[in-house]
Amino acid sequence: MRGTRAGELTPEPRLAHGNEVEALVRAVDFGLCAGVLDPWAGKGTVVRALQQRGYRVLSNDPFDGHVADRHEDPLQPEFYRRVQDVWHYDAVVSSPWAAAVDLALPLAARFAPIVAMNVAAHYVTDAHEARRRYLRSLTEAGRLALILGLPKGVWGRRCVWLVVFASRGLRDQLLRAKGQANGPWVMV
Repeated sequence: MRGTRAGELTPEPRLAHGNEVEALVRAVDFGLCAGVLDPWAGKGTVVRALQQRGYRVLSNDPFDGHVADRHEDPLQPEFYRRVQDVWHYDAVVSSPWAAAVDLALPLAARFAPIVAMNVAAHYVTDAHEARRRYLRSLTEAGRLALILGLPKGVWGRRCVWLVVFASRGLRDQLLRAKGQANGPWVMV
C-alpha cells in the first residue's frame, strides 16, 4: 500500500491485465467451476475478463474506493467462510497487493481447490527462504503450476500466474496448455 496524505493508505496498482487473464484461461480449464472468487478485485480487470468468457465471478476488494460485490479483508479466514456460505466458488483468481501475496496465497489455497494469483516474476525468482520452501513443497506435491510468457504488464514488468491445485490429479486434469506451441508457457 502507498500513502497519499499523512496517515492515509491507498491500494497498490494491480498487475493483471485482460491479456494476462486470457493466457491463464488458455492454460487452465475453469469450465467445471461453479464460481470464481476474486478477493482482490481492484479496478475489476480480472473480474471483467473472466465474466466476458462466461464465468460466474464474485468480486471483493478491501478498499471501499473500488467497485466490488463485497468490501472485506481477504486476509482473514472468516472472509472465505462467509463467502462460501452465501456463494459457492471452486476457484480463487486474483491479483493481490504485492505485500500481501505471502499471506494471501496459502490462505486462499485452504479454501479453494484452484487458486491462481498474478504476481510479479521476481516473487518467484527472488523468493526468500520461507517462500522458496513453500513453493518447493507445492511443486514436490505436484500441486503447483507457473504460467509464464505473459505480455509485459504495468511498468514494463513481466508477471506470472502462480496456480495452486488441491492435488496433483486436479492439476493434471485441468492444465490444458502443456502442448500448445503458441500458448502460454506452463511449468509444473
